[in-house]
Amino acid sequence: MKRTTLLTAALLATTIALPLSVQAESWQVLPVMKPGYKTDVAVAVVGGVMQAKDDNVDVFSPVGVEVSINCPLLKAPNHTIRQRVSYLQSDKHGFKTQAFELNPHHMYKVAPKVTAGFGPSIGYTKVENAAGDDGVFTFGLGVSGRYELPNNMFLGAEARFVKAQEFEIAGKKTGFDNARALVKFGYQF
Repeated sequence: MKRTTLLTAALLATTIALPLSVQAESWQVLPVMKPGYKTDVAVAVVGGVMQAKDDNVDVFSPVGVEVSINCPLLKAPNHTIRQRVSYLQSDKHGFKTQAFELNPHHMYKVAPKVTAGFGPSIGYTKVENAAGDDGVFTFGLGVSGRYELPNNMFLGAEARFVKAQEFEIAGKKTGFDNARALVKFGYQF
C-alpha cells in the first residue's frame, strides 16, 4: 500500500511538474477563480476491451460513462488539461468489476479537429465473484485521442495500463493489473 501510494504521488507530481518547469511563467494556477474560465463539460459513453495480467482472469468488455472538464486547478499555456472522471463496469462469467477513476490528460491539438494526449489515472475498483468481493486502489498511465464531429459530438479512443493492488476473495489473493483499449462517443456542452 505504501509503495502504491508513493508511486501514485510520483506519477501525479511528474505530470504536473515537468510541464511547469518548461514554461512556469505562463501557467495559471486555479484558473477556475479567474474571469474567462470555461468548464467545457463533455459526457461520453465508453466501451472496449480489458485484459488482466493475471492468467486466471479472462478478457473483459468494460462499458461505462466519462465526464470531463477543463482542469480547474491548472491551465497550461499551449495545451489543455482535461480532468476526466470515469465509471466502468464489466461482468465475465460471474467475475464483476466496477471502476471509478480520475484521469487528467494533457491534450494537444495535432490537426484542426484532432487532439491527442497522455496522463495518469488514479482510482478504486471493486471486484466480485461468487465467493465474495474486495476493493482495490489503482493507478496507471494512458494515451488518448479525440476527433471532433459536427454538432458538438466527438469520437475518442484511449489505451491505458492500470496497476492494482492484490485483492483477496475467500482467502485467495489475486492480482488485477490490466491493459485497456477503449472507444468513446460523446457530446461537448
